[in-house]
Amino acid sequence: MVRQHSLVQHTVMSLTTMDDFECALLCIRHKSCYSFNFHTSSSLCELSNVRRIDFPGDFIFDHGSVYFELEFMRA
Repeated sequence: MVRQHSLVQHTVMSLTTMDDFECALLCIRHKSCYSFNFHTSSSLCELSNVRRIDFPGDFIFDHGSVYFELEFMRA
């Protein structure tokens, strides 16, 4: 989790959710989601098909957002 940042230009789906947990569940269920932004003031959840390491220039300061990445572990 990175507070006050978001990843822009790679959104595959946007919707309003109750909280960041609901946004995380949507990301887990979406086949192309690797990370997401949750905008606290608007409750907007933006699912993204990339991670910040893939496009560091698109990772920006955003006062009202929290950025999360899914981490996949090998079995």
